[in-house]
Amino acid sequence: MKTSRIILHLRSLGWSDKKINDYILWLATGEEQYKSKDDKEKE
Repeated sequence: MKTSRIILHLRSLGWSDKKINDYILWLATGEEQYKSKDDKEKE
C-alpha cells in the first residue's frame, strides 16, 4: 500500500507521528491548519 510506504519513509526521515498525520490531512483536505510551518514560510 502506497500510504504505508509514505509513512515509513517520513518516519525514517525523523518526522513525528503528529507531523505525518497533519501532512496527510493537509494533502487530503487542503486545509491551512494542517499545513506545516515550513511550507507556510516558503510562500
